[in-house]
Amino acid sequence: MIKKYSGIYRIILRRIKKGTYKVEQMIPTERELTDEFGVTRNTVRRAIDELISDGYLYRKPGSGAFVCSQPIPRSMQRLSINRDREMHKRYKKITVHVLNLEVLTGTDIQTDILGLKSSAKVYHLQRVQYGDGKPIVYESIYLPFMYFSKITKEECGVSVEEIIAKHAQFDTSRRRRKIVVEAKESTKNTSSYLEVPIRTALLKLKITVFVGKVPYYYGSASYPGHSYTFLVDDL
Repeated sequence: MIKKYSGIYRIILRRIKKGTYKVEQMIPTERELTDEFGVTRNTVRRAIDELISDGYLYRKPGSGAFVCSQPIPRSMQRLSINRDREMHKRYKKITVHVLNLEVLTGTDIQTDILGLKSSAKVYHLQRVQYGDGKPIVYESIYLPFMYFSKITKEECGVSVEEIIAKHAQFDTSRRRRKIVVEAKESTKNTSSYLEVPIRTALLKLKITVFVGKVPYYYGSASYPGHSYTFLVDDL
């Protein structure tokens, strides 16, 4: 009989690493593990929760715990998924689903980050990118009217770089980026977009693009924390 959750943690982890439990496969249910190890369900649940926190498992609501694929290393210098070779090695097909494109005024983003008047208009683009039908990233992008020509929702299924190249009314060759990485918990909305449980750990990149000292646009990209690691290139 295994009495401590740490022992169950090590056994399940060993089975994952040996391939007994394969990537994207559901592991035995809590009831089955309780019967196997002769412990309480709380003990099994604690072991599974630890494995989820450490990035080895993830939960699907209404199903059970599944084995995570190995995190994909992504360079901080290659923010565009369409230009990321590692992403194209992992996924056969990358697609974009545009959730919404709306015109806003009076947001904290435009006043506090972009330095605009509250009456200034900005495009707010929300979209999800998928790899082989599985959500990769949720994006929220703010593009001021004063710096961009008219954008339509139908045009927003391409990379952000293509949108910028087509509509920017400034010298894009002089851009520089400020990138802030945060550890966040998923909200009800982001959980729905990324198809993960509420309060799942996310890696959120907050990107402000400047020309000189003027911020021209802002965007955030939220990735499931167990799926990616980010590298800083020593350039």
